[in-house]
Amino acid sequence: MQKRDLSFGTPDEFQKRLNDDIVSTTKSQQKDRLSVLRKVKTQVQYQQKEGPGAELTEESIAKLLLKMSQNSKDTEKIMTTNGREDLAEKERYIMQVVGEYLPELPTIREKLVQAVAESGAQSQRDAKKIFAVLEKAQLSKAEVTIAKSLLKDVFETKP
Repeated sequence: MQKRDLSFGTPDEFQKRLNDDIVSTTKSQQKDRLSVLRKVKTQVQYQQKEGPGAELTEESIAKLLLKMSQNSKDTEKIMTTNGREDLAEKERYIMQVVGEYLPELPTIREKLVQAVAESGAQSQRDAKKIFAVLEKAQLSKAEVTIAKSLLKDVFETKP
């Protein structure tokens, strides 16, 4: 239930934390949270057994969590647009719970913006320069995966 520094550790550590959270959530009878955690666990198990590559890595977990969060964000926008605030609130809650397992995005975004400035990159085509700088910052594989997904957004918001 607490947020980790910048990485959730190895896939085994992640699964242990997820299972521990499911047990504690079950004991505290938080039905909505339990539903989200079970959904995450189901997606992780699918990834592990049938997903592309069928190997659970830190990077694959990060991609999976980002995808779940993005899907909820998209659904939340649709529900808000259609006036279904009750369903939009559920999606915001899903994003919140899934976000507890992701590294903190503002910190990664700051590191990415700093790497762009240091490398002198002008566009996404200069990604190699940017990730060379990030490599020196010793980001985890999950953080690099998240940074890749944020790269386009950083250049779109760049003044």
